[in-house]
Amino acid sequence: MITLDVARRDEAIEAGWLAYRGLMDEDEHRRQCAEWNVIAVVEPCGSVIGALFAKDGELHLGIVPEWRNRWASRRLIKRMLEHGYRTRFATTEQKRFIDRCGQIGDRR
Repeated sequence: MITLDVARRDEAIEAGWLAYRGLMDEDEHRRQCAEWNVIAVVEPCGSVIGALFAKDGELHLGIVPEWRNRWASRRLIKRMLEHGYRTRFATTEQKRFIDRCGQIGDRR
């Protein structure tokens, strides 16, 4: 099961950089991380596969390329939505994920 881990912030920042690498330079990514809560997305064997960035009800999510389209579960999305609801994503799976957020959010 994929989980969230607030204690693995540094690893999450690195995974987030791998996910966002084509959109901004590394220094800018790290500067922006200083202003956000950064929560690791962790796969069952313990590797950090992405980062959830949360601030003031807004969420950003970066998943490393090799895990895209195969990591999200309804339970995990519900946990992510506890950190905010406005979403913006940098990956190709954004429409699918945002559609699922809407379906889950309607039931909370």
